[in-house]
Amino acid sequence: MDLNKDETIEQEEILTTTVEGKQQGMILFSLETNHDELCFSQIRSFEKFKITIGLENLTEEDLKDFDIIFSASSDFVSEFKDIIIEGSVHKASSSSNIFSKTIEVNLNQTSFKGLTEDATETITAFLKNSQGENIGRQELFVTLKPEDYWDGTPQSLPVFIKRNDPSIRNLLHLVGQAMEQLAGNSALVAYQSQNPDIVKKQCAAIYSVLQNQNLTYTEPLASNSLSGQRIRSCQEIFKNKVATCLDTTLLYCSISECIGLHPIICILEGHAFPGVWLDDTLQFNSVVHDDPSDITQNANQQLCIVESTLLTQHPFVPFEDACNKAFEKAENAENLRIVDVHLARMQRVLPLPYRELA
Repeated sequence: MDLNKDETIEQEEILTTTVEGKQQGMILFSLETNHDELCFSQIRSFEKFKITIGLENLTEEDLKDFDIIFSASSDFVSEFKDIIIEGSVHKASSSSNIFSKTIEVNLNQTSFKGLTEDATETITAFLKNSQGENIGRQELFVTLKPEDYWDGTPQSLPVFIKRNDPSIRNLLHLVGQAMEQLAGNSALVAYQSQNPDIVKKQCAAIYSVLQNQNLTYTEPLASNSLSGQRIRSCQEIFKNKVATCLDTTLLYCSISECIGLHPIICILEGHAFPGVWLDDTLQFNSVVHDDPSDITQNANQQLCIVESTLLTQHPFVPFEDACNKAFEKAENAENLRIVDVHLARMQRVLPLPYRELA
């Protein structure tokens, strides 16, 4: 089956258990909405890992007072041993011979630390009868993704904007120097002046500093997933001097947020570019916004959007040309989604923790 980037994967396993040759029942387990691949950004953006347990009694005997208990192949699931599901289900001829329950499971954040490739883990569920005998068993296989993996959901992108990364703070004096050339004053005042022109000059100063980093455009890091991608950290970009469009977008947003600006992320099919609100009193009504007219109608008055891949172009592309290119792409986009980073922060979607490169 061919899968595109937006298609939901649902993992299902069906097991028919047999005791003394007699069919006893069927247990259906499922992981919802791509959560057979688990990543740290899901935790940071408050996405829940859910397991749906189903039991259908196919016999002509009631199944009374059963327990479903769980175990996991490692400690990637927090306090899993404390989850016990109790219930009863009537015989097949009854109208209530089906049992279903969905549970939310907490993940251990430290399990993702240090992962550089996918790791497969197993969740096992045991069905026990009222005498404590095992009468059914089911396994689910889940994949833990490296910490730098983004699952493709727009709402989780702000976790990769690392506003306090030391490699970002080390650039601020250069942004101040660029601001001195553009505005005659090196102060990075964010919105204190209440002047959109000063805000836009700060955006231009960030663009100028990143241009001088001599970055080269490249493809995403290798991944085994059909959707999403691995994202380079700020320090990794500066060390290796390569970045994708999404890498440069998040890097630009990281510096913007570090100096007190409110960035946005514009996502198109296969592409992304950053922007900044020119007024700190403005925001969208949701973290992920899907009305492109709010970009195309309000650009230059309320927003500054920038085609960040032009940071990797040589000879240098002027800042105004990069803004015009971003506006052109937004205007012609069929499916434009906009992530309001400041609004995400207000909802406690916080950056991933800083990790020193090995």
